[in-house]
Amino acid sequence: MSPSVPASLDPVKAEAAKRQKQKAEALKELEAWTGQGLNLSRRVFFVPGWAGEEGKCWIAPYQPSRKGHRPIKEWLGAIVRNPGHVTYIHYLRFTEKESQSCPTFLEFAELVKAKIGEQVAKDEPIDLIGHSMGGLDMTASLTVGQAPLANPVVNCVAVGSPLRGVAYGNLVDRIKMLIPNLAWLPHHFTQLKNMDHGAGAIRLVNQLQMRRLLMERVRMFYGIFGTQDTVVGRNAQLRTEGLTEEQKRRVVNRFVEGATHTGVAGITQDPRTAVLLVHILAGLSIAANKGNQGFLIGGS
Repeated sequence: MSPSVPASLDPVKAEAAKRQKQKAEALKELEAWTGQGLNLSRRVFFVPGWAGEEGKCWIAPYQPSRKGHRPIKEWLGAIVRNPGHVTYIHYLRFTEKESQSCPTFLEFAELVKAKIGEQVAKDEPIDLIGHSMGGLDMTASLTVGQAPLANPVVNCVAVGSPLRGVAYGNLVDRIKMLIPNLAWLPHHFTQLKNMDHGAGAIRLVNQLQMRRLLMERVRMFYGIFGTQDTVVGRNAQLRTEGLTEEQKRRVVNRFVEGATHTGVAGITQDPRTAVLLVHILAGLSIAANKGNQGFLIGGS
């Protein structure tokens, strides 16, 4: 028999134990919030990601589910105590027909603007939170087109979003393996291909003037990403070269150790992500990350 290695000396076991401790602490804090509640001072819009037009990552549990993982809709439903708080929280959805009409996230950005315009006046401050391609939808809505989103955005949060693009050629087989039940449709392939590093839409939003414009239109920009997100990797971080020092200070990145892009260990339903989002919406500080970012250090 192989000798047993104490958990304290086994780096894999030690890492797993650390993540479980982090989740237990996050769950304890979330449960405490359900007791005291949270008043929202602004409307918040959650934007779905690529091939997830119904926004299930935010509103429905994955199957099979992982202990302690819950949709953010369930947490906010229990935590927010505003009278009529449902009107403050909007989970945007796209119909299949709308998705078919969008070859890139630039077209989705127009839909985001229209859907937000149906709910709020143009001068009303809002918060935006997007997963995966949804993060590109919302950043493009603020910067691209003849009439960018006019609402002041206090917090713009990209969760597992490929802000610098994806390696399309390497992703198709990997995504099929990770998400075997995904309903692949021709327009989904087109949308994914247009998120490639070299695609015109990605190059456009990564131009310096676009990134500067984005930071002029948001008070704070948060990037939240999982260390095991092999779909996005380091490309989840907003490029800050060329930004002013003041703009750079308003870009905050946080990683969730062991979280994947989607699925049972997906970042959107991890309790540690929920804590980060609650802190952001409540105007509270978020703790700095400690430790190794894992594969992200050597990512693309």
